[in-house]
Amino acid sequence: MYIVENGVPKKIEETTFSDLNMKESDLEEMLRQNVDMLCEEEVSMIIVGQQVRNEKNGRSDLTAIDNDGNIVLIEIKRDKKDIEHRKDAFEFQAIRYAANCASIKEIDELIQNVFAPYVEKHKEEFHSKYDRSLTSIEIAQREVKSFISANGNPQFNRKQRIMLVASDFDDQTLSAVAWLNSNNVDISCYQVIPFQMEDKTLIDIKKILPLEEYDDYYVKIAYSSSMSYTKRESSDITKRSLPKIDKLMEWGIVKAGDQIKAKNKDDTATLMNDGKVKNNKTNEITTMQQWLKPLYGWPSIQTYVFAIDVKTGKTLSELRDENMDEH
Repeated sequence: MYIVENGVPKKIEETTFSDLNMKESDLEEMLRQNVDMLCEEEVSMIIVGQQVRNEKNGRSDLTAIDNDGNIVLIEIKRDKKDIEHRKDAFEFQAIRYAANCASIKEIDELIQNVFAPYVEKHKEEFHSKYDRSLTSIEIAQREVKSFISANGNPQFNRKQRIMLVASDFDDQTLSAVAWLNSNNVDISCYQVIPFQMEDKTLIDIKKILPLEEYDDYYVKIAYSSSMSYTKRESSDITKRSLPKIDKLMEWGIVKAGDQIKAKNKDDTATLMNDGKVKNNKTNEITTMQQWLKPLYGWPSIQTYVFAIDVKTGKTLSELRDENMDEH
């Protein structure tokens, strides 16, 4: 990573969480409070559990619900050596937790056993949104049911998702995750890399799996007893990503000056030339994601699903779907 100062690139040195004296719990807390670091703009998600204990006394790091009603397990390891030195494989540990979550059939069961204890632990964070007279169970009920309703009442916990987070991954984990993905297990790997710039720490997050070509990470069994993996040149890997607001403006679907309304809210904003929006209440200029998140109180929100183009009455997601084939 480089920073350009007066036209001259200056290298920012990669470091480790260990060198920064950050523990795994520090990384967990950072992601708990900023889960949007893993979600981008196409996923709505709320955290509903932390260090949830299963019947065998295992503890999952973070538990969430996404906009499809799925329970999401977020498992965190600080560095690759933490993965390699574990008795149980990183991905296998997460699969066992996901299997436990698969047994949760009703939202009220999640609320009672997972979310309410989480609310109780972080109650001060919820008091800005809910009356202090409410119990933890009542807050959890209102929060999760409001989230599910706003996202179209999807079937609850139809499937489970796994997100593995670490600063680096060993070959065996990447190979196993690639194989699991190709066999329809929804499991992802996110690489979180710290960089040091003077007294500041920068974080770079990359989703390295799943890819469309899983052969890139399969461990090859060589004729020798050693094992290795090979990665194709990046030019051979295709990764489909949905168009963002800049493309929608380029296509003429929306333009600067258009009014954008938050879904099921009275709040509106004005679209700017650079794709940002100006809050019509405060005149603050932010990204659309930054404008929408506080309105719903979620750490991550599907920007294009919850932003409505006032002139057509359609969400940006609907407009995007209607025009993608033409472009």
